[in-house]
Amino acid sequence: MVEVEKEITKAEYDEIQATKTFSSEFLHKNIGDTVIMGYGLYGTKVYEKDGKYILWYERGDSCD
Repeated sequence: MVEVEKEITKAEYDEIQATKTFSSEFLHKNIGDTVIMGYGLYGTKVYEKDGKYILWYERGDSCD
């Protein structure tokens, strides 16, 4: 498994916190089809770190 951190906007963070869900549009924009349909997406979360808004996700380490 590979852990990835990516900075997102405050608006994206606020929307996820308010709805407690990740929209399909958000996932495809910020993670991409290659991970979602190829490597596999195994976990997601958002958090604030040092004044930045972070998307964390875990993906497989191969497309097999």
